[in-house]
Amino acid sequence: MTIPLNQFSKFKIAHTPTPLEPLANLSRHTERPHLYIKRDDCTGLATGGNKVRQLEFQLGQTIEAGCTAVLVSGAMQSNMVRCTAAAAAKLGISCHVFLSDITGLIGDRHQKSGNILLNNLFGALVHTYPKETSDEEIYRAMKQKAAQLNEEGHKPHIIQSSSNHPPYGSLGYVEAAEEITVQLKKMNIQKATIVVASGSGTTQAGLILGAKASDDIEIDIYGICVRREKARQEERLTQILQGLEMLLGCPGTATAEDISL
Repeated sequence: MTIPLNQFSKFKIAHTPTPLEPLANLSRHTERPHLYIKRDDCTGLATGGNKVRQLEFQLGQTIEAGCTAVLVSGAMQSNMVRCTAAAAAKLGISCHVFLSDITGLIGDRHQKSGNILLNNLFGALVHTYPKETSDEEIYRAMKQKAAQLNEEGHKPHIIQSSSNHPPYGSLGYVEAAEEITVQLKKMNIQKATIVVASGSGTTQAGLILGAKASDDIEIDIYGICVRREKARQEERLTQILQGLEMLLGCPGTATAEDISL
């Protein structure tokens, strides 16, 4: 099965392929000889991480539409927000970030350091909201800001993390699954299990669909829930996978059995 990713616009910012590094000490400790880590902390751009691969395709849409501003939301120390702010600076467009203080922690360590500091260094315009603010309220604020930017002559693009919108970010991990498949073939590994954190579901969904195209290598994807309980995360992944299949024109490729949490 071939997945036609070249039909989508892409803003190349990730340093890929990233290494597949053996975990020698952990392998000895667990007596499992073939443990590896996919070093997506090495994707570059503002300390790297999985969000960089996702942004390549999300910002591809921004560029294709000729947008002059991006809007993104997340928690106070969101990595996605930090990477978006960095990428917008690289593109030379404005970035509005909408941050929810979901922890309610006080003090400079939480509210002025880390990704907050980086967002400001990248020139992002920061809007913060208290812990009790709902996702719906923040999304309304983003739409209001987008309308204001339109009136001022800008062309804004809201980067979505909701499972109800086309999951362009997941395309980055469909592509990553292809990259991993090539690496496994070079190592003569015919069967593998990938364990990944499952929060927004964007990364896991992309890996699931990408693994379906891995031809002669059997790859299982196992997600560790880091935000929602299992049943809700399964529902979210199902929605993202359906949206991803619609984007790629391959409905029914993934099944419920492919979702492991």
